[in-house]
Amino acid sequence: MGFLVSPGVEIKETDLTDIVPAQSTSIGGYAGYFRWGPSGRLVTVGSETDLAKVFGTPEIKGEIEVSFLTAASFLKYGNSLKVARAVNGSYNATSGGAGMDTIPAPAGFTGDYDPGVINGQDDLDRLSSELLGIDSNIVARYAGSLGNSLRVYFITEDNWDTVDSTIKAQLGYKPTNTVWAENLLGDTTAKDEIHVLVVDQGGAFSGDQGSILEIYQGLSMAANAKDEFGESNYWVSKLNGGSSYVWAVRPTEEPILVQGALIDFYAGINSILQEVTETTGTVTVPVEGFEEYYVDLADGMDDADYTADPVVEAIELFGDYETVDVNLIFAQNFTELALDYDYVTSKTKTVDDKLLEIANTRKDCMAFLSAPLKVKEYTNDVDRLNEVLWKFEGKSGSGGVTSTSYAVFDSTPAYVYNRYKDQYVWIPLCGHIAGLCANTDNVSEPWFSPAGLNRGNIQSVIKLAYNPKQADRDELYKKRVNPVVSFPGQGIVLYGDKTALARPSAFDRINVRRLFMTVEKAIATSAKFQLFEINDEFTRSAFVNAIAPFLRDVQGRRGIEDFKIVCDSSNNTSQVVDGNRFVADIYIKPLRSINFITLNFIATRTGAIFEELV
Repeated sequence: MGFLVSPGVEIKETDLTDIVPAQSTSIGGYAGYFRWGPSGRLVTVGSETDLAKVFGTPEIKGEIEVSFLTAASFLKYGNSLKVARAVNGSYNATSGGAGMDTIPAPAGFTGDYDPGVINGQDDLDRLSSELLGIDSNIVARYAGSLGNSLRVYFITEDNWDTVDSTIKAQLGYKPTNTVWAENLLGDTTAKDEIHVLVVDQGGAFSGDQGSILEIYQGLSMAANAKDEFGESNYWVSKLNGGSSYVWAVRPTEEPILVQGALIDFYAGINSILQEVTETTGTVTVPVEGFEEYYVDLADGMDDADYTADPVVEAIELFGDYETVDVNLIFAQNFTELALDYDYVTSKTKTVDDKLLEIANTRKDCMAFLSAPLKVKEYTNDVDRLNEVLWKFEGKSGSGGVTSTSYAVFDSTPAYVYNRYKDQYVWIPLCGHIAGLCANTDNVSEPWFSPAGLNRGNIQSVIKLAYNPKQADRDELYKKRVNPVVSFPGQGIVLYGDKTALARPSAFDRINVRRLFMTVEKAIATSAKFQLFEINDEFTRSAFVNAIAPFLRDVQGRRGIEDFKIVCDSSNNTSQVVDGNRFVADIYIKPLRSINFITLNFIATRTGAIFEELV
């Protein structure tokens, strides 16, 4: 640091304008089975249209249908849902008729071999044409039978005349040489240019057989080819980097150098691209002597079984609160319809337990658990009530769901319309209830209750499996279950705002729990900036001055009645300071939602004076 030696003015700045940063409160998280899409990672979708595009439409009845519609129900209210796809025995479709389930084990491999799911470049890199078979170099991007609908066209100068006129019209021009090859070789004989088209031959993706999904024009068969922006123009790289539908498996042989151009020694597309012939001064096009100019993908398979463990693995992707921002989590509810259904031993309980574990560990999100789908099987309200209570409270004094303020229970499955199949289906309401919380954040604040006629109206539900009357609602509410009720002329409404906390507390209400989640997350983020600072009065005062305006703002927006911050030498004692710790005590008086209204109507005589009676 420099010092003034002679008279002058030295300017220094101290920033005391720290504020508490805004935090998201309405990001949903869902784990379940789908027909298509990536697994092993989270994908954010903003609408049902995006959900269908990425994960496929619910054409398969049962678990897939219920799963998709559960996720989609959240998107009726919120516009940010992180989705984790569960996969169990599903395989990618491939070209050449060699399905992923038939790939032999690599040489020297011992034990049970499962080729697994091709889900990214890392998965591709572990494969080779030796494993996939000589003709299986195109792989569906994701596992599932949807991949069987795909056809990939490879169009070069030599096969142009055999190409369908419709495709020619889409492409516009015959491939010859790329500018890169002409510049590199100094002539026009390279014939390295190739057009690639991905087509929905079966119509499974678009609903229109033969519709073109993707077009890649002006690519090169040379592995080191560059486009005008200096990026790779190699058809394998372009396909793997841009396609939403297919992967191109790299050949086992290294490309060979021909006059400075790296050309595939083996490209392996049903013998379309043959071995390169080295020609002095030119690159010979490896496209002679083939008849077909396209490949069809086959042998893609959907999940062999819909078990709980893959869903649990998908839920675990939400576990790291530092890297995954999520506030409202829910998951697959299985269609376990047997009349001897026992929640304690069910697949749904395994999933619910993992949701609760994640929510209780993170402490910045809430889990949403639904009544069993089996409720729809019963014909009377007594059995329906008991079935719901057996799940959440246990049967014969055992089982049930652990007491926690980080979970919300609802009372019934709902009957909804599946527009993709033009039919109706029963689904859990967890997606809807989580969505009501997201909608509350948008129209009010996180600390407002998502229940009632103002913010608790459930959309796009035809009917309920169980519409509890007042006596049943009383029983449900005592047992931590929020009734969902259909009122004539007023719609279907979430008619409770309890958390799953069993003991009386301010945290047994959704609005209070979400208030504390919001302020805790925001203040904790702000507190990170105090790490490694000096624990003295200046730092403590700066911290108080940063969070006090935030809490006053929450107070002004009807979140809290009052607050007090203690961060001084009284709680930062010498022992605390010597232990390299920093303590702030933040007292908050939360505002409560109205659950019970008493209206006293008093009749008086004609001549009564109200001032004397009140």
